[in-house]
Amino acid sequence: AATFHQYFLVNGALTWSLSPLNTLIDILSLPFVNKKIYNLSDFPEAYQKEIREVTDGCPIEAIIAEVRCRSQADDRTMAIYKWYGSNNPAANCELFQKEFKYVLTIGVSTFAPQTKTSRHFGWLRAGIRVLYNIDSTSDEGAYIVVNGTRHTWCKDGPLFMFDDTVLHQSFNMTEMQRHCLFIDVLRPSCVPVLLRNFVKLLGFCWTHLPFLGRFSNWRLI
Repeated sequence: AATFHQYFLVNGALTWSLSPLNTLIDILSLPFVNKKIYNLSDFPEAYQKEIREVTDGCPIEAIIAEVRCRSQADDRTMAIYKWYGSNNPAANCELFQKEFKYVLTIGVSTFAPQTKTSRHFGWLRAGIRVLYNIDSTSDEGAYIVVNGTRHTWCKDGPLFMFDDTVLHQSFNMTEMQRHCLFIDVLRPSCVPVLLRNFVKLLGFCWTHLPFLGRFSNWRLI
């Protein structure tokens, strides 16, 4: 009942309106059934290789230092390095701006201490969200809840992957900033070229139709 209320009466309207498109994406992605929450081993080897390249090769200290300079006093910011397949010319990270086949978006999300998102739904099922915590913390107050499953970064590991269109909420109930790599990977399918070009078209529309950005509560930097 709570999910129904959230979906139809709070902030799931865009996800609901795009449900025919998401259903089509589900069909095009067969036999790769949507698992909602994923392990790295659920992806084809080529996907795993790109995800590992980004997460293992991340220059953590340099990235955190840059993001802290740019995020200023905002509660939540998103530093974008690659957006729907296109590089951000204002950002500076050779690895993140490499040409990938399956990794389409790379950013760094920053949460101020004692900050959380609302419970919300993403709205497009063409990608899988990959989060990789890059802070060294032993505090259990930093975690994410997806579809009722709680993943605590210090206990359950730095990597968590899920379908962004299911109900989720992120928390940083600690006294320090929290930084995560924010990666969108093309959803595995039998028609990857079709999905990739569709996502790139979506990125173009998002960039050139400013009203779409109003659906986001992040400050992009």
